[in-house]
Amino acid sequence: MRSIVRVVRPVGIDRDRIAELLGDPPLPVEHVDSPSIIVDGRFHTAASRWLRRKYSLRPVETTIRSHAHRLASYIAYLRNERGLDHPEEALADVFAATEEDLNAFYRSRQFTEETRVSSASWRGQLSTIKQFHEFLRELYDVPLPFRLTTFKTAGGFTGTTAPDLRPRTKV
Repeated sequence: MRSIVRVVRPVGIDRDRIAELLGDPPLPVEHVDSPSIIVDGRFHTAASRWLRRKYSLRPVETTIRSHAHRLASYIAYLRNERGLDHPEEALADVFAATEEDLNAFYRSRQFTEETRVSSASWRGQLSTIKQFHEFLRELYDVPLPFRLTTFKTAGGFTGTTAPDLRPRTKV
């Protein structure tokens, strides 16, 4: 069975309407303002948490939406094309991805006619995947499925890159 992976936007909560329907005041709950990812009808905890964290640091709607859709396509690929669809989230998709799984995704997006994307699209996809896997390593101690190198920018900032997954170039 193929997994259905989709991005959902938060909706506003009408506390008065909920109270009217329940007959009691609703319990206070935290409202999430960022997009979330749902896999087969269930929230993908790690992906939604990362999106929420990104949004809280820099609430730019278009950027978060782009990250969400790129991450959802990566999760869908891992589950549907690579078979990483274990029922337990901690044993599925991004938690189980290996270097070979990520390399297969890279080849699919770079060289397969039906799924190939532009170099610019791949740079965005790779940025999302890299940042998300760094988050997984930091929070859940999940090993990175790619080689990471650190560099200093001209401005003195430290950055990271996945040099083996650069976009294709014209020859």
